[in-house]
Amino acid sequence: MRFALPTLLLLGLGHDCSGQGTAPAGDKKILMSFSGPPLPMPLIALASMMPSHRASLDDSLARLAHARNRVKTVALMLLSSSGGARDTSDYTVLDRAGYPVLTAKPMFGARTHLRYNRQHRLISLTKDAEPGFAFIIQADYDPASQTTTTRIGPTPATLALYQTGHNIKRAGASSSETLLTTVPGLPAPAVDRVLLTRTALSGDTIRIDMLGYQGKEVVNAEAYYALVSAGQQREGGTIVLPAAGRATRALEGRFIPNRRSTFDAAGRLIRTQSLPAPASLADKSITQTSDDGQGSMTIKSSPDTLTTTYQRGADGQLLRETFSGMHWSQSEKPAPPQTTTYDYLPNGLRRGKTDGLGTHYEYHYTFY
Repeated sequence: MRFALPTLLLLGLGHDCSGQGTAPAGDKKILMSFSGPPLPMPLIALASMMPSHRASLDDSLARLAHARNRVKTVALMLLSSSGGARDTSDYTVLDRAGYPVLTAKPMFGARTHLRYNRQHRLISLTKDAEPGFAFIIQADYDPASQTTTTRIGPTPATLALYQTGHNIKRAGASSSETLLTTVPGLPAPAVDRVLLTRTALSGDTIRIDMLGYQGKEVVNAEAYYALVSAGQQREGGTIVLPAAGRATRALEGRFIPNRRSTFDAAGRLIRTQSLPAPASLADKSITQTSDDGQGSMTIKSSPDTLTTTYQRGADGQLLRETFSGMHWSQSEKPAPPQTTTYDYLPNGLRRGKTDGLGTHYEYHYTFY
């Protein structure tokens, strides 16, 4: 279970984004920060997302293995060509039930703290400040009132309220409302209120309508859908609304799929597909240049159908995942498929992995 909010929030604020990696020939880290105008973000990036109980099969299997083996910490170590550990890619601290209470990506300076109630429901998430975004983000959920509050600030003592989200009871549909305020030092949100309504249509289709308000005036509208069968989302996408921008009937709008998932007879995910948007709906590309002028990045809609296939063992453990379908930039030549393989210890814990570029990683554990 997780909050979807913090990642979306970072994007929605349109603040600097950054990345850093490890130079192939050594341990020198490269930090490159990109800045520019705020990226145009959809309403769903501003909506306060309540924590979800659903976890992927791989997350669930890993949690059970961690709890069974009394794992306290997991470190994913990048291996050098000689086989020795060179750097820590990911680091996780777990509670005794196998739930993460700290996740970190040391090469990116990213740390997230998580807290649960006695029913193992996520009730608090805090992202530390990191290179490129010098603000702390703290989201808290109150199960009794079903309310999420999000605060942002440069230090724990200066956190300011950014979002308040709560559920609204309505006949025939479930709704949630997000109220947004401006935080000192950050751009003002595009709207001050987001209303999200989920409606079950005929069959297995769930429709999500979103309205963005400034005061009492609707200034933006979006709609999405999901096809759900046996509790699993088989397809999802956007709904293109009429020119007026506000749907008035349940089936109004054109349904455009952007993701499909395939499951085996046991209900285990074996393939996902990310579908390109029609040319008429593709986002315009946005290019940002690094602060030092040494690099640039372009954000745009992918024209490719991207496919990931998953090969699993009899117990559901992920053995191989293969990513394919992407083309080289400015070329018709397809990029070769990228396959990541995993191997396991006899006790069910992961031993190591090799990514599609042939880079080897090893899992290191400590125990309670």
